[in-house]
Amino acid sequence: MTPPQTLRTRWKRVSLPNKLTVLCTFIIAIATVTYAFIASQTLTTMGGQLSAISESNKISRDTFDAANRPYVGVNSVIITHIGFDAKKESFTRTVRTHETIIMFVRFEFKNFGTVPALNVRNELRVFLDGVEYLGKPKIPDTPSSVFPGQTVSLGTTIGTKDYGSVTSGKRKLEIQASIYYEWPGRHQAECNKGQYDPTMNVFLNLGACTK
Repeated sequence: MTPPQTLRTRWKRVSLPNKLTVLCTFIIAIATVTYAFIASQTLTTMGGQLSAISESNKISRDTFDAANRPYVGVNSVIITHIGFDAKKESFTRTVRTHETIIMFVRFEFKNFGTVPALNVRNELRVFLDGVEYLGKPKIPDTPSSVFPGQTVSLGTTIGTKDYGSVTSGKRKLEIQASIYYEWPGRHQAECNKGQYDPTMNVFLNLGACTK
């Protein structure tokens, strides 16, 4: 009975062409595994790089958008007290006097941005002791576009009926100033609330309006 042949014995009996075929197949297998590993690592690295590039592009786009848009808000609030002399001719004062009987409040809106604000609309809502005042605000001609650095105004009047109680502090006067505007592909709405302080004759900023 012939003893079993070892792997080494079998390998010696293989012809040279077959040995070369086996060797090439082994080398190709090693190369394939190596290539797959390198390709996998490359894809992982590229994925991270693409994610970083995408995030960088988003930051650049957001920065560009923030630097190239309108920012319209309240620039100042001007209070004028109005009275009439013996000849019934009107005069104005910056503070209340015993002769003044009307208060005119003007909100000035300004575009602090770098591009024009389009389709601009503004609105004032007046409240006395929390109840909306039914007086008619004086609305000037408002341009449809507000260019960078340009201002527009909106005013309202507190008449003789309520002037004394408001300026003496017996009644609380609050005004909500809203402005709506657009720019290509975007729109914005801003609303700020102020309360009149008769002691300092100013409007105190109460922050953003609440619903």
